[in-house]
Amino acid sequence: MKVAQLSGFLVALMAGSALGAEPVLVDGDVSVSAEELAVIVNAMPTDLKRAAANDDGDKLEMLNLVVSAKRMANEVDQKATRLTDDEHGRDYWELQLKIRNLKQKYLLDQFKSELEYPDFSDLAKETYATQKDKYALVPQHRKVSHILLFCPPGCDRDPLRPKATEILAKLEAGESFEELAAEYSEDKASQSREGSFNRWFKLGDKNVEPHFTGAAFDIENIGDISPVVDTPFGLHIIRLDDIREKYYLEFSEVKSQIVADLKREYLSLEQKAFMARYQMSDEIQLDTDFLEELLEPYKAEY
Repeated sequence: MKVAQLSGFLVALMAGSALGAEPVLVDGDVSVSAEELAVIVNAMPTDLKRAAANDDGDKLEMLNLVVSAKRMANEVDQKATRLTDDEHGRDYWELQLKIRNLKQKYLLDQFKSELEYPDFSDLAKETYATQKDKYALVPQHRKVSHILLFCPPGCDRDPLRPKATEILAKLEAGESFEELAAEYSEDKASQSREGSFNRWFKLGDKNVEPHFTGAAFDIENIGDISPVVDTPFGLHIIRLDDIREKYYLEFSEVKSQIVADLKREYLSLEQKAFMARYQMSDEIQLDTDFLEELLEPYKAEY
């Protein structure tokens, strides 16, 4: 089980133990009430619940997770009663910090789950109109063919340059790109397609080598050929085969993304306002000497 899930169980179990309801599960020192068990099961991953609902072995495993988590929570409670600030200083406050962090997470999760969002439809349309490039622009894409003389990093390319220049001269003299690609290209995948790169890509495409895309977008006209281009794969000669001009998606195609961003922004602002309720006041009293001593080892050396 993931730590986050176990932490969630501990919160539910510690909260449930205070309910005092009639238990539906008892195992020695562990008891779990109906409401408590419902909360715990609801917090479990769907695939785990589905497995437990359809297989007795998985059901037992689920119950084992419930019992072991409750038993661990009980042990934490017992440790907490034995620890005191005076006698166990660091151990005591490390436990309190972990409990405090769980409580803070619980409070924030509750806030998020109960937050009501306004209707963003009109604002989404306005955002589409004012930030069309951000949300709706599909940039120009290009399709190319290439001839590759393979020479990875560390390979001496000087002996290959005359050959690349010779191929380029043949192309400029009108010889068939497809035939020369079949004869000379060392990119086995595109060689079988007469040099076709066989995919559309945009400038800055993360899945295509940057020097390759840059050279492809420097070509002005369909059918034109690049000079010899160096990339980490070797020496390329690139032909521009097609251009798909930029265009904008309709509002209906990007509305869900815009609304999702607006909701995130709204949540961020509301959460900051919520957290502001708990910030320290202007009346805080502080031992500044102790704080400076605590932070002294972390001061930057200039």
